[in-house]
Amino acid sequence: MMEDIKLKKSYLKVDQPSYISSLICLLVGSIQIVLTRIWAVDTSAHFTLLTIAFVLISFAIYSITTSIKNSPSVLFNDDILLVGSKAYYWADFKKVSFTGKKPCKCIFRYSMEGMMLQFANEKPVYLLDYVYSDLWKLKLFVQQIIIEQKKKMEIPQLKSSQDSSTYNTRIFYKGNCFFSSYSILYWGTVVILITLGLEFGHIYYLSDCTLAGTILLVCITAILMLLFWAISCTMHFFELSDNYITAKNHILFWEKETYFLQDIREIGFDKGFINNRRFCLKLITKDFKYAIYPAGTLSQKQWKKLEEDFKRHGIKVRYE
Repeated sequence: MMEDIKLKKSYLKVDQPSYISSLICLLVGSIQIVLTRIWAVDTSAHFTLLTIAFVLISFAIYSITTSIKNSPSVLFNDDILLVGSKAYYWADFKKVSFTGKKPCKCIFRYSMEGMMLQFANEKPVYLLDYVYSDLWKLKLFVQQIIIEQKKKMEIPQLKSSQDSSTYNTRIFYKGNCFFSSYSILYWGTVVILITLGLEFGHIYYLSDCTLAGTILLVCITAILMLLFWAISCTMHFFELSDNYITAKNHILFWEKETYFLQDIREIGFDKGFINNRRFCLKLITKDFKYAIYPAGTLSQKQWKKLEEDFKRHGIKVRYE
């Protein structure tokens, strides 16, 4: 009998949009409180600033606690799957969906990549890849032990990553880092953030570096850095060779991940918020490990060509 396996939570990835918005609300709320100490305002304005601060900080706390609450612990073995305090027995197992978008119970109601398990006389169980860093273990267990009835779970040995630049035939899906519509939006935002940072630094200097001014500067700097990081994470591009695909980032140039094409189970294209345009590449390997690469600089023509090239290599592609 196999030992109990407890899945590890990825707290920083459970609900990233919720965390980012919550942190910004928390920082802005703190700024509101600081402003009541710096500005000479009347009672009504003072009350308004404090009320806004209370609402923003309350939203931040509620959002984070809701995300964590809706991410239960998961433990399983040969006989049982324990999700939070709810027990499911493999003898009652009916069906499974290993990949695809599944409903998320976080504060922002959207779908995320995950798996679905159905047991007899029970509601479907949804587990998200973002929530659990090793959800792939449960997927392999269900596929090999429960469905295929193997005696022992075997982890597929993927080919070690190599640099795609060692291959002569390479196709770049890069977009324009400076002059595409998304890039212009990005660099325009960076200029605005730097300008605001300098302006608030000047205000801090004029305030004689008081404690309130220091808190204000720290909060503003944190917001600017958070926004810069969030936008930078959407600047990926791809290199495709005969055997490998490599994901890189225009801004975070030290980030690079290479995958052997034959080790890829399927590819998903996620749409963005504007006119259902493709925006993210989701990559799932044969051991069910998962990665996502937002690529805002790619044109829809490049996304379409990338999709065709994946299909040419016999890789399943889905558009969501």
